[in-house]
Amino acid sequence: MHVYRIVWASAYYISAYGPPVMLTKAAIVVSAVLTMVSEGYAQSRTWFVPAVSMSLSHDTNLFLTGNAGDTLAHVRPSFDAAYESPNREFHGFAAFEAQRSATYPALNMLGEQRTALIDARVNTSPRTILGLSGRHDRTDSPSDLSLESGILLGRQIATRTQVTPSASYRLKPRTTVTALYSWTQESLSGYAEQSLHAARAGMDYARSPRTQWGGRYVVRAFVGSLEQESSHTLLASWSHQLTPATNASVHVGPRFSSYGGPSSEVLATLLRRTPHQRFLVDYWHGETIVLGVPGPVGIHSGTARTSWLLRSDVEISTVIGVFQSLSLADLRATVYHGGVGGAWTVREMYTLTASYRADYQRGDLRGQLPPDGHVTRGVVAVGVTIAPRLKRTFTPLQRDPALPMTGVQWP
Repeated sequence: MHVYRIVWASAYYISAYGPPVMLTKAAIVVSAVLTMVSEGYAQSRTWFVPAVSMSLSHDTNLFLTGNAGDTLAHVRPSFDAAYESPNREFHGFAAFEAQRSATYPALNMLGEQRTALIDARVNTSPRTILGLSGRHDRTDSPSDLSLESGILLGRQIATRTQVTPSASYRLKPRTTVTALYSWTQESLSGYAEQSLHAARAGMDYARSPRTQWGGRYVVRAFVGSLEQESSHTLLASWSHQLTPATNASVHVGPRFSSYGGPSSEVLATLLRRTPHQRFLVDYWHGETIVLGVPGPVGIHSGTARTSWLLRSDVEISTVIGVFQSLSLADLRATVYHGGVGGAWTVREMYTLTASYRADYQRGDLRGQLPPDGHVTRGVVAVGVTIAPRLKRTFTPLQRDPALPMTGVQWP
């Protein structure tokens, strides 16, 4: 869940260029690598989706001061493209957003919010797979970037960039070794920039067609305004296919860090995927970086996500989650999150969407609330996405009905 597939060559661009340029050039490198792999043209498929989304949203607590709600209008052009074949895959997405506020002219923006991502995989041989993924976000709604902590933040400019190269090699028919490096950098206006470097190496053994065991070593380095901190983790892993549609996995082991005594790390997931439903439950006890909070932050979280395809053109989804965070300064925060969304696609080109999400946070990692202080927030949004699909398919292409429709944003 927290692992992305990526190509090692992108590490050069991390040090030589800024994040937006880095992602663009990394995409060019990946495209070149993909082109060099030869295979039958009749076994590939491509699609391209230029889209524009128009929406209205109402935020009940825009600046987290308790008395500042506002209605915002958004226009979001985007470009989504993919290429798939037996030996290589490439997916790219880019979007920017224009925003207008009904109450606060300072929030009127053109192109200040933007997203770009790439995801690629190359089978260089029957045994070797190289991967590359990257994502860059810039937004004035930093709560949207609190992917692992759920922490609520007021309207401020925030950026987040993540680049992850990876590789895997099959030693034997049942044994595979993997290696991965992930670089994440976050910044929030008014606070020091910080980054997380993580490297992982491991081995997996398929005990049977349905059961897999493995082991991993993970090292992390946290770089920011304070002293650099690090941690080392040894994980044992187990995964099992309970039914043809249901999979369970567990990663657990000890963690030794420079900022505290021995601790544990746990990641457990249960995934059920059918033609008309996708259900995911996960539990995580680990560490990460959080916008505006110096040093590593301990996370204790559990989430449940469900999506249903009621018909071929109607889909709904729900999400609930609880996040507990602990900073190096011994500040704590607990966030309760819930959301529901729906989408109706008309004539394969127009998608009508509606969503609502609510959050309740007690405590704060940045010390801006008293220890027993709390903040609530609710956001309701309605919109329409226009997305003509341009595709060239050389093998049957069927959309996985358990996945969100293209261009649709979920709570």
